[in-house]
Amino acid sequence: MEKNIEVAVGVFCLDRERRICLVRPRNNPQWLTIPGGHPIFGETLEASAAREFLEETGTSISQLSYISWIELCGSDRHLILFNFTGFAAKPCCLSNDHGEINEVVWWPLDQAKNDPRVLPRHRDEMAHIFA
Repeated sequence: MEKNIEVAVGVFCLDRERRICLVRPRNNPQWLTIPGGHPIFGETLEASAAREFLEETGTSISQLSYISWIELCGSDRHLILFNFTGFAAKPCCLSNDHGEINEVVWWPLDQAKNDPRVLPRHRDEMAHIFA
């Protein structure tokens, strides 16, 4: 079986109260992570980030801006992840993606940066992005 390189997007989104949006994925419920997913053929990375964020959180996002990329290589997966930041004027916790997301939470940024339930690389990224 041929293995392929995957492309994905992730979004670090804050609201007016400097809370960050995190989701608990169904396939890894022990972790809280940033919303995101895979682009659809013909979709830009930015459009994919906005769509995935809306699907996973029920929240529209604005001020979307590319910030970084990360490459994750393992024996069974090769992923290139493009990260964005954004702003949510009206945060919501009603995921439209019930197949993939167990929970949507909006936590104070300082709490999320130090919470062991948040995926470690996301804690590191938050500390760098929102220093």
